Formats: sequence, C-alpha cells, structure tokens
Amino acid sequence: MKVLPVLCTVLICFSAFTQEKDTIVHDSLLQTKAFQFHMGFDWYYTNCFSDKKVNTLPFFVSFGHNRELQQNLVYADLKLEKKRYRAHFVPALGTFMDQNSAAEKGIFRNLLEANIGIRPLAKKEIWIDAGVLGSPYTNENPFSQEHLTLTRTLAAEYVPYYLAGARTSWQITKKWKACVFLLNGWQQIADVNKNKSIGTQVEFKPNDRDVFNWNTYVGKEGKAGQENYGMRYFSDVFWTHGFSESISAATCIYAGIQQDADKRNAFWWQANTSLRFSTKKFGSMSLRGEVFNDPNNAVIPVYIPGNGFQCVAYSVGYGYHLLSTMLVRIEYRQLQSMKGSLYEDPQAASIDRLDLVTAALTFWF
Repeated sequence: MKVLPVLCTVLICFSAFTQEKDTIVHDSLLQTKAFQFHMGFDWYYTNCFSDKKVNTLPFFVSFGHNRELQQNLVYADLKLEKKRYRAHFVPALGTFMDQNSAAEKGIFRNLLEANIGIRPLAKKEIWIDAGVLGSPYTNENPFSQEHLTLTRTLAAEYVPYYLAGARTSWQITKKWKACVFLLNGWQQIADVNKNKSIGTQVEFKPNDRDVFNWNTYVGKEGKAGQENYGMRYFSDVFWTHGFSESISAATCIYAGIQQDADKRNAFWWQANTSLRFSTKKFGSMSLRGEVFNDPNNAVIPVYIPGNGFQCVAYSVGYGYHLLSTMLVRIEYRQLQSMKGSLYEDPQAASIDRLDLVTAALTFWF
C-alpha cells in the first residue's frame, strides 16, 4: 500500500525531532515528552438477518459489510507537540475508510488526519492548524474504544468524520474552548466547488464528568454532478456525562437545512441517547435509542424514489476487556422505517426493518 512508505517516512522524521528526549513508558508504542505513536485495530463480523444477500449494507459507514470477517479500521496515530508548533498524522485502512473516503483520490483515501499547527502567541493558548482535521460534529469519531456502544449512530455516519481546511482554536479558560473552521466543504479534501464553508465549535467542561458542545456549519455544497445543491445550514448539540465510574451517558441532537438551486429547503434532524453500565468484573452493558428523519433525502442517498428516510433504531450490547487495551464486544441493532421501506434488496424485495448482530475485537496501544 502506498500509505506504508509514507507512514515510515513520517515516523523517522518525527523520531528525529524527539530523539533527545527520555522515553516514557505508557500505553503507546512510542511516547516521549513531545511525541506519541499509537496504533489500533478493529476486526468485526456483522450478520444482517433481514437481508442475507447484500454484501455492503446501506446507511452504514462503520461495520458495514454483511456476513464477512473484515477489518473496520486499522490506523497509526502520530502526534508531535512542542510549545509553539505541533503536527498530527493518522493514516488508516479498512472498510470504514473504503466507505468514508470513497469520494477522495489517491493517498487521500487513506487519511483520517494530516495537519500541522502553530501557536503564534506565547502567552495565549491559541492554535492555528491546517490540513485534514478531525471533525467536531457529534460526540462520535471513528475509534470504537472511545464510545459507549460498538457501532456508530446514524447521526455520526451522516456528518463529516474529517474536514479539510484551517482551524483556529482558543482555550479561553480551563472550562471554555472555541474553534472556527475555514473549510473546503462538507467532508471533502479536494476543493471541488471552489466555495469555502465556515464551521464553529464551542466546548464547555464545567467539571470532570460533563462535556457540552455546540457546533455549526454553513456552506454551499454545489459540485460536479450535484449542481442543484445550494447552501447547507447545520447545527448540533451534544452532552456526555459520567454519573459514576460505572455509569456513563451521551446525548446528541442536530438539525440541518439543504437548499437546492431554486432555494427550496430540505430539512433533516435526528436525536439519540446512549447509556452504558460497566463493572471491572462482569464487563459492560450498553443501550442506545435514536430517531433519524430525512424525508427529502437531503443527506441520505435515495434508495427508493419518493420515499425519503424516516427511521427509529435501538441497540443493546455487551463488552468485556480481555486486556486493558483489548476489548471484545457484541451488539444487536434494529432499524425500523417509520414510513414505507428503508430500501430494496437486489431482488427488488422491500426491506422495512433491519436486524443486525455485530461482533468485534478492538485492540489499541
């Protein structure tokens, strides 16, 4: 793979920057005072009982292959951070990348993040980063071990997992942080329409247990093949909370408007809540409920013309740590259409409900 020589080159360069530092023993392949190198692996098997013939399940970016043992995400995470400059590079492979980066070309198909940043003022915690950036939208990211449930919500699957452009971030106080993004568009590395988009993030951490985020996006989404796309307006709010060492919760709501060339508005929204109960001895149980309403297919592809997408879903899962950095999980998930069918299988049979079981082994260090 082309990504491997790039990864080796970057690792050698980063090591040269930090070779004078004493190595710290931690849950990392390599960590110094300035440099960190982590890796992660996500293997899974999904069985869709509702449609055994389809190979790639519709609607899903994560864990999206049916009845196949697959790698969801295999990644290397390299970070360099000094007082006045930093860099972050995350190449990755797997079915997640195949789905999530399908619109990108060349090596960009294998990039989750690739950015550099500077801190222009020594006395202010203000950073300017540019390149391929992590997305602030929803409380979920591609890394399974960081989430209460095994699979991602529909909410996370239909917002950007990455952004391309520049970000200015300011740690205003210990509790408040703000970011402004100047972007090429809604999850696109190459600037395909020559229009720029604006994103914002406000984060509030009142204590060690709560995190509140409010994010926005405004931009023109018209591009080749989708000339009737116009302005997109989007906002999400999420809250994560630790009730105790054993009980954690996350809630996210968002809404968006997509205009066409005639400035007609297509509105979509969603809401979801997740809850996890965990003990060191018996493992963890997770529950999730979600509603996703996109009646005019503003963001979800048209699988049945004129049908739209209106869905309720829930999941229940169990997880157990084989090691401190090795997690095995299994999850049952059901999606139920609120109107008509979700899609049609290759034999043109209508599917109005999906029942899935996903088992996964996640290992990171």
